[in-house]
Amino acid sequence: MEEILTCWPPSQVSRKQGRRIPRSAGPCDPKDPGEDSSIPVLTETELRGSALMLSLKLLVVEDDAPSSELMGEVLTSLKARVWSANDGQNAASLINRETFDGIFLDLEMPDMHGFDLARNIRQSLWNRSTPIVIVTGHDERSTMQQAFAVGATFFLQKPIDRRRLTTLFRAVRGVMLENRLRHVRVPLRADLTCTHDSTTVPGISWNLSQGGILIEIARNLKVGDEVRLSFRLPVSGKQIEGFGQVVWVSGNRRGVRFTKMNPQCSGAIKDFIAEVELPDCVKDGLIHSR
Repeated sequence: MEEILTCWPPSQVSRKQGRRIPRSAGPCDPKDPGEDSSIPVLTETELRGSALMLSLKLLVVEDDAPSSELMGEVLTSLKARVWSANDGQNAASLINRETFDGIFLDLEMPDMHGFDLARNIRQSLWNRSTPIVIVTGHDERSTMQQAFAVGATFFLQKPIDRRRLTTLFRAVRGVMLENRLRHVRVPLRADLTCTHDSTTVPGISWNLSQGGILIEIARNLKVGDEVRLSFRLPVSGKQIEGFGQVVWVSGNRRGVRFTKMNPQCSGAIKDFIAEVELPDCVKDGLIHSR
């Protein structure tokens, strides 16, 4: 039987290199656990040398024990951290309390169909953009179309063997890494200015993602307030200017979701996060910038 390795949408992924065409980052979620104000402040040297994401965190949802064990063994050998769920209910519980970099999902399960679980994943707070690999013995075009319609990113046909799973993982790893970079928060201690209602006040930042920033300022900003921020990235010295909306408040700290920023500034933030979080992978070309 012909091997099937399909991605969706086709224009977004290079199967040869496992890369994703860059696009604008989505907004951060105010409930993102990265908003935790207890994140430590790192020095510039620590920022440059940190490698907080040494491996991808994957969820394998498979009720067939031999298949689950094989997938776990192969993915672990490829330096991934693997979580397993043997039914849809356990998987549904996991996706609502843990963030994963990729989810391998069997369609045929006794208590919940894979399509239903895929819909739940796309509606979840934690994994709504996580790449989903549908793993199934069905090869009908209608099955593939339905899988993509409910949010699948890739489609792998059974039976699974080491070679095919290794090939798929190497092809999709770049997509999973890039998805992580869009949401991960890195410590950033930088002076900034915040403008609201024609009044500009100084402040500091605590952490940064492609979608937003955690700041501390002595001004009574409320959730929903629109602000303009200006700060400089360490190392590159790139000046960042952008607009945002307050989405989270705790004491003098405010979580701000970016709402408008030019591509140069967005790209500089993306590059900075990649350097902090995935220095080796960036050098190897798994994640490419603008």
